[in-house]
Parts: sequence; structure tokens; C-alpha cells
Amino acid sequence: MSAITLSPIGVVRSPFTDPQTTPKQPRFSPDTEAEIHIDEPWREGLTDLVAFTRIWVLSWLDRPGFDLTMMPLPPWDTKPHGVFAGRSPVRPNSIGMSNVELMSVDRENGVIRIRGIDLLDGTPVLDIKPYAARIDAHPDAGDGWFETAPGRTETWK
Repeated sequence: MSAITLSPIGVVRSPFTDPQTTPKQPRFSPDTEAEIHIDEPWREGLTDLVAFTRIWVLSWLDRPGFDLTMMPLPPWDTKPHGVFAGRSPVRPNSIGMSNVELMSVDRENGVIRIRGIDLLDGTPVLDIKPYAARIDAHPDAGDGWFETAPGRTETWK
């Protein structure tokens, strides 16, 4: 298979600068506000986004802070799990997926204000998609090994 080339559409502006202390998931920083700055050629694509309350932010995790392993040890478990069975930011392709609250959209200036972020300041944004509960929510889905992990709590960090 040949290489795939991706080009960012913008960048995250957040208060987080250290991979080690950045929240592991957006829900662990529910009050943290940030912005996504969209490059000019893509701003028209922001039309009608403001009608949604949440969005998916697909990003390139350019500073993961750890080395890639196929069997990482999650912070809330005592045994390693396959990289594809977990949510580690260190992956074969460093694509991040964050579900965040949408606060506002300034299409003219290309600024999206969001809340609940887990991305470092300067993280390249690859794409944005609206979160749609009737499409994205699966209330009966199982949580796999997360359900029995010894360190699991409602506020995993």
C-alpha cells in the first residue's frame, strides 16, 4: 500500500502544552475552553456547523509523549492491552479523535470555540464532523475490558 498524504485544515489553540499532563480524554476537562483556528480555504465549510452542540475533531497527534508499543499498559489497568483495544494517543498513525462541546463558530475569521478538550496547543486539525446523537450514540454498546479494569472510575484521568 502506498503512503497517504494528509494536510491540516487548521490548528488547536488550547491551554495544554505538556503531553504528560494533558487530559487523556475530553470528558476529563469538561470546563476547559479552547479554539480551533481554521485556515482560510476551508472556512466556507463551517456553514451550518453552529447548529450542532457537539463536534468530532480529528487531529494529528504530533507530540504523543510516549514510544509506540503494540501492548501499552493503560493508566487505569494492571495489564497491557493491544493498542487497537485501547485509547492511547500513541498509535501506528497518530490520528486523534475528540468529541467536544461546540460553543460558537466565527466562519468569517475561521474560529471555532469549544469546551472539553484533550489536545495540545498547536495540534494540527485534519477534519471536523458534527456529532449527531441519532447516528453516533449507541447506548447499548459494551465497554470491553474497560468495564472490569481495576482502576476504572467515573472520572478516569
